[in-house]
Amino acid sequence: MVTFDNNFDSFEDDFPQAGRFLEKLRRQLKRVNVKLDEAVTLHTNSKKGVMYIRGTTMTEAYMWALYDYLQEIKDVFRVEFKLPMFGLECIQFQFVSPDNEVQILGDDKLRECVQNRIQDSLFNLGDDKLRECVQNRIQHSLFQEDS
Repeated sequence: MVTFDNNFDSFEDDFPQAGRFLEKLRRQLKRVNVKLDEAVTLHTNSKKGVMYIRGTTMTEAYMWALYDYLQEIKDVFRVEFKLPMFGLECIQFQFVSPDNEVQILGDDKLRECVQNRIQDSLFNLGDDKLRECVQNRIQHSLFQEDS
């Protein structure tokens, strides 16, 4: 049986530890960055023992930030980009042991990964002052508080 929530995420009942991990991740995405939360869907594949994060936007920095974040979680491995669906990115990953409960990292770690990737994705502007202005504006728009 496959369950869905309002974000078009899909978690299979026969892979409950993955579903719990992705539910925690979804709540964290909502807390950390609304635009990041809206930029991805989360899925499980119990037959392969893997999970997917699929992009819903062309903003690659979000996917790279999540890639970096997953790399930091000690019980997650084989984090890799897969063939994109509809031209959008997809990250596939799995747990070291499919029977273990894996915990997400703190909100600050996810924020750090997002900020680092946004900074890296600034398209090598020649003027340092212009680069600083663009960077500040992008960070402001990505991390402004929701009302």
